Amino acid sequence: MPNGPLAAAIALHQQGQLDQARQGYGAILASDSGNAAAHHYLGMLEHQRGNPMAALPHLRTAVQSEAAEPFYWVNLGNLLKDLQRPQEAESAYQRALAQEPGDALALYNLGHLYQLYGRWSEAAASFSQATVAQADFVAAWQKLAAMELRANRREQALAAAEQAVALAPDDAASWFHLADGLGRFARWPESLEALERCLALQPQFAEAWNNLGLARKQQGDRAGAKAAFTTALEQAPPSDPANASLAAETCSNLAQLELDGHQLQAAQQWSGRALALDPQNAQVQFTKGNVLNALGEYELAASALRRALELQSDFPEALNNLGNILLNLRRHSESIAIFERAISQRSDYAEALANLANAQREASFPDLAEQALLEAIRINPEFAAAHSNLGNAYFDQGKVDLALQSYHRGIDLGQDDRDFVPNYLFALNYSPSASDAYLAAETRRLCKAKYDDFLSEPAAGADAPAGVHAIAARRLRLGYVSPDFWMHPVARFLLPVLEHHDQSQFEIFAYSSRYLKDGFTSEIAKHVEHWRDVHPLDDASLADLIRADGIDLLIDLTMYARDCRPGLFARKPAPVQITYLAYVGTTGLAAMDYRITDRVLDPPEGGPLPFSEQPLRLPRCWWSFAVPPPVVTMPAVVPPPCIGSGVISFGSLNNFVKVNEGLRELWAQLVASVPGSRLVLHIKETRARLGLLEFFAERGVSSDRISLIGYQNGPDYMATYGQIDIALDTTPFAGGTTSFDALWMGVPLVTLAGERSSSRGGASILTSLGRPDWIARSPEEYIAIAQRLAADPQALAAIRSGLRTELQASPLMDNAGFTRELEDLYRQAWEQGSGGE
Repeated sequence: MPNGPLAAAIALHQQGQLDQARQGYGAILASDSGNAAAHHYLGMLEHQRGNPMAALPHLRTAVQSEAAEPFYWVNLGNLLKDLQRPQEAESAYQRALAQEPGDALALYNLGHLYQLYGRWSEAAASFSQATVAQADFVAAWQKLAAMELRANRREQALAAAEQAVALAPDDAASWFHLADGLGRFARWPESLEALERCLALQPQFAEAWNNLGLARKQQGDRAGAKAAFTTALEQAPPSDPANASLAAETCSNLAQLELDGHQLQAAQQWSGRALALDPQNAQVQFTKGNVLNALGEYELAASALRRALELQSDFPEALNNLGNILLNLRRHSESIAIFERAISQRSDYAEALANLANAQREASFPDLAEQALLEAIRINPEFAAAHSNLGNAYFDQGKVDLALQSYHRGIDLGQDDRDFVPNYLFALNYSPSASDAYLAAETRRLCKAKYDDFLSEPAAGADAPAGVHAIAARRLRLGYVSPDFWMHPVARFLLPVLEHHDQSQFEIFAYSSRYLKDGFTSEIAKHVEHWRDVHPLDDASLADLIRADGIDLLIDLTMYARDCRPGLFARKPAPVQITYLAYVGTTGLAAMDYRITDRVLDPPEGGPLPFSEQPLRLPRCWWSFAVPPPVVTMPAVVPPPCIGSGVISFGSLNNFVKVNEGLRELWAQLVASVPGSRLVLHIKETRARLGLLEFFAERGVSSDRISLIGYQNGPDYMATYGQIDIALDTTPFAGGTTSFDALWMGVPLVTLAGERSSSRGGASILTSLGRPDWIARSPEEYIAIAQRLAADPQALAAIRSGLRTELQASPLMDNAGFTRELEDLYRQAWEQGSGGE
């Protein structure tokens, strides 16, 4: 124990009489310049007074003495830490621990050093050792809880926080860390209770108010969250530079709150305030990226998230959001790598696993996606989006029944504002057991529950629709809504219509609701008078824009396919709404007035249709085909492969999900009945291939007679028709684009027209082509037509050489005539549905 003059100086120091204490230490050193204790305490005093460079030589001198105590090294480490000399500080703490391995204070300060420099696991290890050295070291337990969370070890974090509360139930910080740990397990009611206990003990705890806002937001209490964030800013005013970091994070949280409520302008304002306060804050850059992403500024958003990761490399949420942006930009390999990094940082990150699966699906690996989603569901069985996305993975592998089960589970769970209904309704169309009546009833049932209430929402600035005579002095305004104005089947069929619209009679608007663009997008835009990029807009905002544009007839080109907008059409932003082109089916929406169809898909003599929309029947096939513009390379027609090989090759390049078990049975019978024949199929490179080959082998068709084609670019896909003699259509969901492509490449198409409207797509095409002899009405006739074609290779060669000319001369490529008939239907719909006289 110090005594004499040194003890007196220390007493003055402890009493806050720093000038007198300095004089006392100075007097000791004047007579004993090597006094280690005096140097140590004088160094501490200078550090305390804000004179770190004056403190440093005294503390260095103190630790060089043989009389140096371990805590001399600890205080030197603290000074070096404040001087931002981390390597020297770490060395000082290690020297203290070399002298006294169980020094809890040295371990605690070393942990704090690691914390400052983002070395979370090492920090947690040091704080843990401090609690071992001193079991009642409350601050160490609290820090341990925080660092275990940073290291993504939530069980250890919660255990440490619980120990801190047990040791110090009247310490607000203990409850604060317990709330953090509970939040990581999504135990939000308990987390809220812990934060309330914390704030009852320390009402001015600004960071706790901030976290209370986060917890309330998770519970759906937006107003309560906003009030808590506001209080946090009052307790830590941004005007005080000392509060800059916390105030910036709170402003970021307010930005995210507004973003979640689709208040983009308010979100931008709060994000801007956060950036002004602390641009070097990773959380601030993270929120900036989220706001830019919502605004559709994807490249800028990605840059902000990368900046967040530069500032804080261990940031799985930033990695997850960056992966989603890269996925949206179709940079699949990059997005997969980013999601895998997020999962490596937090192995229980179910959301990142689900997003990884989305990227794997987009990259044509649905079987890998299935594995990732099953793991996400294992982590969180109530994760609705994971169940719905698992349905997508099953769907891509042709497992339609499993897909429908998973979609249903997602709908039943139905958390947050995600919309899982479209996935289910789209997949239902591929079920071979579903009738038109069942499809219509099930679609209407879900739409009534999910969308019909939007019809009663007040519309911003909505006026009564103009009647027929009210628009006599102007053109009818047509609005086409689609996410597929790129090299997509919908765009391919729409382009010839846009090229031939009578713009003296119709004013054309296009609402592009997806970020993706390519050369085909430019071709579409050339023929549209008013182009609207609307992908950042939610359904309500887009509905307001459409009303402001004064659209008379709004055309849905998506139904329930990817990136559909049922919530938009349910709001009825135009007086007449029509669905067309996406696929043969129904929207089930009370607000959708009409569906474009034709006399083969829905024969007038067939009686009333079960669909909710009124049919508008074209007198010809409802598709109008044109050769894609020069942005796509189309190969030349080649002779049928059977001429050179002597072997007939049947084939289908349809989406494999259309190839149901009943159809596989039919094709197996056909191939087995034609000696030596082969089968060419499109199927992604997944485990489903092995099952497919086994299926055919069990039915007498060996694997060497089957060619499986994976993903191909456009030219390679078209060239593959050169390997096929006879194209086989699918049923009950017939082909569309693939059927036209086969015919364009000179390949005859055999189709089976069934009870469902969707099964008659091929029949509609072949009827307009003048080839009714290729249309079967039963499975037996389907096989017979294919056998008859296969029996005459020379006739196949003649068909091959002339089919493209037949197609060009048919109504299928009379794009101008088709468009006039479609416009007649638009006028008919307007006159019947506008309410005008």
